[in-house]
Amino acid sequence: QQAQVQAGEMIGALAAQSLGEPATQMTLNTFHYAGVSAKNVTLGVRRLKEIINVSKKPKTSSLTVYLTGQATNNAEQCKQV
Repeated sequence: QQAQVQAGEMIGALAAQSLGEPATQMTLNTFHYAGVSAKNVTLGVRRLKEIINVSKKPKTSSLTVYLTGQATNNAEQCKQV
């Protein structure tokens, strides 16, 4: 129920803002780090293209899982999740 939105919510504008803000910030960061070899900012561009194009086989995907309860202390239970 946490992912549900209220009826009438302008999800198109919200989705555009959710993609537009990080994309703009990523673009600005490429200018700040121009010529710096230690900072690779081009990885975000590839991931953004995968998200926008709804790639069936993403190459740069990631997933963060936060466990609660007893699973946090038991490696076998963590693997089952």
